[in-house]
Amino acid sequence: MSEDLWSAYARTRVEFLDCDDVRWAIEPAGDRRQGWPDLGGPAFLAGVEVAWVLTAHNPFSDPLPPAANAWRQRACAAAVAAAGYPWRPAVGRGLDGAWEEEYMLVAGAAESVIAELARRFHQNAVYRWTPQEWSIIGVHMTGSRHLRWRGSRLS
Repeated sequence: MSEDLWSAYARTRVEFLDCDDVRWAIEPAGDRRQGWPDLGGPAFLAGVEVAWVLTAHNPFSDPLPPAANAWRQRACAAAVAAAGYPWRPAVGRGLDGAWEEEYMLVAGAAESVIAELARRFHQNAVYRWTPQEWSIIGVHMTGSRHLRWRGSRLS
């Protein structure tokens, strides 16, 4: 994957709706370190050590029509649910506002399950979120990037 694409992944803000209808945002934060308890939530992540951010949109980062992306996302969500992992709807946006994709935040899933789904839906990478790190994990590419993150309650 090109360095430009790595940079785009690293400049992504993810917003999600918690199980109590509170909206949250996660974004890269340079040297700042923050943990889930510092946020005062989110409730969806209570007792969870890892969450994953996954999409089925735009395979291999090649744009598809909205209807095709919506179909792929529904199929991916069904596969996550069938694997028994809870998930919440999310949206990823470039920090510059240049793009937006529908994502899902998956709580507590095994990395092997997320990697298989990402391969099946032809995703270059997924995000792994822990109290310590926001990581970009290559799937159809080699490598990973580990970043600090900050979260905020939006509503």
